[in-house]
Amino acid sequence: MAVILRTLLFILIFILISCGSKPKATIGIEGKYSLYSEEAFGELEILKNHRFKYKYAIGLINTKSEEIWKKNDNELVLTSDLKYEINKIDVIEVNSKKQSEIIINYKDGNPVVMANLIINKDKTKLFTTDENGKIILPKNSNISSFTVFYLGESYDYEANESKSFKIILSPDDLGKTYFNNKIFQMKRNKIIDSENNWKYYKVKY
Repeated sequence: MAVILRTLLFILIFILISCGSKPKATIGIEGKYSLYSEEAFGELEILKNHRFKYKYAIGLINTKSEEIWKKNDNELVLTSDLKYEINKIDVIEVNSKKQSEIIINYKDGNPVVMANLIINKDKTKLFTTDENGKIILPKNSNISSFTVFYLGESYDYEANESKSFKIILSPDDLGKTYFNNKIFQMKRNKIIDSENNWKYYKVKY
């Protein structure tokens, strides 16, 4: 009889281990959270696969984001997909024997037309990209820095004495929000954005 009981106990333990258990740190987190506001719409959805979806709308702003979440104690950390990055440039420096040039494209490869640029902080000389997003610079240009101006925003870059540059521009976009390890506080059934003093309450169905 004792042997049978021990066997049944081992089987029960094996079943519990095989099924696994949900970490306490994530119990009850998943679901939709709604922003408490009479002026704006905001929604944060925490999915079971450690992904999130975010929406926010007020006036002309109608923005969204998505990607990965993680939880550290009472903190919820959101990191967006790189496609939501805005207001930045990525620069590739090119050393070649050709005449110096700067090419500015969007992430999708399309040229940025009519972007303005100054070199070495010399505001007396302004260059503008053509229909191909290209600027041909004067011969023997020694470029230590440049600033790109586009749609009311400016982007500074300190160069490494290269002759030519390929720039990927991610302009401001009211339809995108980028979270770079953005930290939210969690208290019971609400998520708190302390930076903006916003509170998202869990939606009950």
